[in-house]
Amino acid sequence: MEAFGTGRLARDLGVVTVSPDYRLAPEHPFPAALDDCMTTLEWMRAHADELGIDQDRIAVMGASAGGGLAAAVAQRSHDEGIPLRAQVLVYPMIDDRTALRDDHAGRGAFCGHRRTIGSGGRRISVTSRGCRTHPSTRRPARRTDLTGLPPAWVGVGELDVFYDEDVDYAES
Repeated sequence: MEAFGTGRLARDLGVVTVSPDYRLAPEHPFPAALDDCMTTLEWMRAHADELGIDQDRIAVMGASAGGGLAAAVAQRSHDEGIPLRAQVLVYPMIDDRTALRDDHAGRGAFCGHRRTIGSGGRRISVTSRGCRTHPSTRRPARRTDLTGLPPAWVGVGELDVFYDEDVDYAES
């Protein structure tokens, strides 16, 4: 089941989608999932003609934890000189500090996020040696300079537990 309907959004936009089958924490600590997504991006660029896509119009998209991963891909792609057209981030989980807060101003009560972000945040924050090479991509909201990143569309509801972190990221 699609968390938000990213497939529906892609269909409505008339775009080709590729969904990486990335490894999951905690069995595969960071940056395994990010590396898998970057490998998929490189594969897409190398096979753009076969896929019928313009490699200069590739965007990343994801929802919730996948949205955080999409933001991390956008940041790492920028750092490695791989152009992306855009970031489409649907209520992205991009800041591990949200899981550390006790007061969410009533946000997250309707969707159960408050109960699950603690375990999700811990999984995203699993330490590994790979974090030293790209420390901010593990927590995209902690990146201090977003200059040069592809434009981002960030969709989040006012009652979502990720609202504050997502608005801050969108306004940066």
